[in-house]
Amino acid sequence: MNAERIHSLDALRAFALLLGVIFHAVLAYLLPPGDWAVGTTEPALLAQVFAYYSHSFRMPIFFLLAGFFASLVLAKRPLRRFIRDRAIRIVLVFVVALYPMKYMLNALWLIGGMHTGRLTLSPEAAALPLWQVVLRDSFDQPWPDIGLTHLWFLYYLAIVTALFLIFRALALLWIRADGARYRGAHAAFHR
Repeated sequence: MNAERIHSLDALRAFALLLGVIFHAVLAYLLPPGDWAVGTTEPALLAQVFAYYSHSFRMPIFFLLAGFFASLVLAKRPLRRFIRDRAIRIVLVFVVALYPMKYMLNALWLIGGMHTGRLTLSPEAAALPLWQVVLRDSFDQPWPDIGLTHLWFLYYLAIVTALFLIFRALALLWIRADGARYRGAHAAFHR
């Protein structure tokens, strides 16, 4: 196996990442104020076409590249090290970053909503400092009905990785069993 980096796939990943930045910036020009922190009532056609087109392939590219690179890593490293690596790079990042991300996004939505006049706080919430209102809102959802914010892809990547490992283990068992039957039949006919 060649240990050299595949620069073209790194460039593709960077391109998809930049498309994601532009996609999220365009959402303010597409969605009404209730669906986005700020928004519009007259979406631009060019922005709609760009958002639909770019979003139709951007996340599938990320998942496809993740699967491709995972298979390369698994070919070079033992299974235990691969699982440890994925647990740190996907699951640990998700667990550690989820609530800080929820807090930051809730703060931005709350400040944006109050600034545009779309959101008014109840009298008891308005009496509290802003950080307490945001903190309460960040921890208000019970598991498993929690909003995953912008980390939803890590959640699904962890699930897809677990399914990949299960199917890989089943395929290896099937190949080993099939190979043993083949070797037994081959030996019986070639005595």
